[in-house]
Amino acid sequence: MRAKTDPSRRVAGQAVNRSTIWIKGFIMDKDRITGSAKVVAGKAKAALGSALGDAKLQADGTAEQVEGKLQNAVGSIKDAVKDAKNHK
Repeated sequence: MRAKTDPSRRVAGQAVNRSTIWIKGFIMDKDRITGSAKVVAGKAKAALGSALGDAKLQADGTAEQVEGKLQNAVGSIKDAVKDAKNHK
């Protein structure tokens, strides 16, 4: 199934779908941005858990970091596929 694109949103002649964000001339998938935010939040949780001696909070933070890294990787793959399609 193909992602729906809004014909009114075009970047450099390319249709941009709703899961894509344009930042400073770069088209980024929302997964990359959300993944990066989860990594930062996970680092903060892990640091807080470490400072408080709360092993569960520290483990939750580490798990959130891993989840964010995976989501960021998925977004990178999506971006690579889009780039490959556009440069054919």
